Amino acid sequence: MAVVMTMEWPGVSQKEYLAVLNELQLDANPAKGLLFHVATFVQSGGMRVVDVWESPEAFKTFSDQRIVPAVEKVGVSTQPKIEFQPAYNIYAPGLSTIGSLGASSLP
Repeated sequence: MAVVMTMEWPGVSQKEYLAVLNELQLDANPAKGLLFHVATFVQSGGMRVVDVWESPEAFKTFSDQRIVPAVEKVGVSTQPKIEFQPAYNIYAPGLSTIGSLGASSLP
């Protein structure tokens, strides 16, 4: 069953997020088990992420093997709050539009 992962990460800047994405090279080497990723920055500071993963274990493997080393290399010093919930409904009427834009992990 797919899960929704929400992440609140205080103190992360757009510059740091882009540097982490650059390290991850997601377009060339996608995260196994990641179905969908959306990131935004909040007015109070930091970022919020909403992902859909095949399982919490898929996220943990990706995090341990790739996110943590990238974050350490970039120098992000704060820790995120991460929660998982079972996906109850996934509705994506614009999925074909998103797909036609091409794979891109960078804005």
